[in-house]
Order: sequence, then structure tokens, then C-alpha cells
Amino acid sequence: MQYQEQEQKQTLKKIRYVGGTSMECPHCGESVDSHLELCPSCGRPLHADHCTFCGARMVPGEKFCSECGNGIGGIICPKCGTLNYRSFCKKCNEPLDDLAQEAIQQAETDPVYQVVKQQVKELEEVAEKMESEPAAEKEFSLKLASLNDSMQRMQPPRDSTPQMQRTFYSARDVLRKSKVLVKTQVRCGWVCNYCGCTHTCPNECVEPQLGGTWLYDTVTEEKEIETWTKE
Repeated sequence: MQYQEQEQKQTLKKIRYVGGTSMECPHCGESVDSHLELCPSCGRPLHADHCTFCGARMVPGEKFCSECGNGIGGIICPKCGTLNYRSFCKKCNEPLDDLAQEAIQQAETDPVYQVVKQQVKELEEVAEKMESEPAAEKEFSLKLASLNDSMQRMQPPRDSTPQMQRTFYSARDVLRKSKVLVKTQVRCGWVCNYCGCTHTCPNECVEPQLGGTWLYDTVTEEKEIETWTKE
């Protein structure tokens, strides 16, 4: 017991604040913003007082979260080998734990998400016609606007933690890999409300509680592309 208390004190000492809103990463020593959850330099958790997977409170020194059971050492994605401290892989969005699987099941009963998936399919069908039917470009724009409106309606529960909000959006990724030759390149990214930046996925956002949306963008270009739609 005494050894555990000493270990906890040592862990807290590692979190040394460098300035008013800055701190030193306890793992790599880089000076970073104290409100960040993960170090942008080494990618490891900056604070030992909460779980990066579900947001539950933790006692510094604990190895596993008492709420979700995830370890502080993170989870290696079985698909791409990336080390993660969140429920979905930050690189390929692969579900990594029970929280992710539960979020996916909830998404499948979400009527708004079902509408979005159908709209994505319709959008892809129109995109395939654009090369041979120029008139399809207007139809594409209308369906794209409708899709973005639907995505804006996908909102997590107001009382959920920032970590669970991030999991909510990651589970509603509407991406499936397929190659299509079209005149307009279609991309899908995550646009956060925190700074308006486009991220690969919600895992890259440092303030998920502020919300955001999966957003399609278009660029006039003729090339073989990869559109992502997850069923």
C-alpha cells in the first residue's frame, strides 16, 4: 500500500506545469497545452486523473479503468498496428474495445444514421454517372447538400463525456473503400467546431465536446479516387 502511494506521488510529480496553460509531458518532456488530453509529440496521455477511453475519473497509478476496463497502456490496432488511447483507431477508425462495439450497435438503431447511409449510396450512384452524364453534376450537388444537412443532425447525448462524444461520431463513420473514376473527387473528413479544422477522424480533435460533423467536400478533378463508406 505504501509503495502504491509513493508511485502515485511520483506520477503526479511528473505532471509539472511549465506555465499558466502549459505543462511538460510526463513521457517525452515536451512543453504542451495543459488542456490537451494526449501529447501531440509522443501521442501518450498527459493526465493520469481520467480515462482517455470513457472519461471516467481515475486515481493516478491505476493500471486499468474501473468503468470501461481499458488499460492506461493503450490498445494496438489489430488492423494497422497503431497504438491508440481511444476506442477507435486514430489511423483507420477500426473499433478497438467494447465501448466502440456498443457505439456501433447504437448507431445501427439511429434513424438519422440510417438516412445518412442511404444518402451516401445514392451519392455514389450519381458520382458514377457524372463522367458520361454532365447533367448529373447538378443532381450530385443537391444530394451532397442533403447529405451534409443530415450529418448535422447526428448529435451525441448532451450529458456524455468528451471521450464518449468522440466515440459517438467515430461509430457513425459512413465510409467504405471503393475506387470510382469520376470527374469530381469526393473526400470525407471530420470538421470540428473547436477550430474549424478538417481532420481524418474525430480522434484527431482535441475538443470533441464542442461537436463537429463528417463532411464531404468536392474538388473538380478527373482521377481514380477512393471514397469511403462504412456499412
